[in-house]
Amino acid sequence: MNARVDFHGLQGRWLQQPARYVCALSHKAWKARQRIQILCSQAALLDEIDSALWTFRPDSFLAHDRSGQAPIHLGETPVAGYDFTIQVFGEACLPATLSPRLAEIFRNRPGEVEPARQRYRRYRQAGCELNYHEVG
Repeated sequence: MNARVDFHGLQGRWLQQPARYVCALSHKAWKARQRIQILCSQAALLDEIDSALWTFRPDSFLAHDRSGQAPIHLGETPVAGYDFTIQVFGEACLPATLSPRLAEIFRNRPGEVEPARQRYRRYRQAGCELNYHEVG
């Protein structure tokens, strides 16, 4: 089974707040009782996402960790077994069989669109269901 892959092109205010966008996306999946992994190779941004998940909503938090024991896992390396994988500013395609749903978050600005287009083409060649969302 190949994944559904949603590309989210951040624009406007979201360019400055990618962690908040990741939290909003995670919250939606968490409410649907999905196990989520968030992948990011940028240590500072991963730390920002970690902090934001605790404070995203004033009346609650999104339980997460980096060990894979909580409903939301943060890391740099993909792990199988999650319902939804969010890749933030990734450079490589994830395996199309990693999760039933994948989200590719990228900055919709010059220099960063073309690598996202290349990943889009690779996922299409793998037979994935593809969607694109302009966010901003």
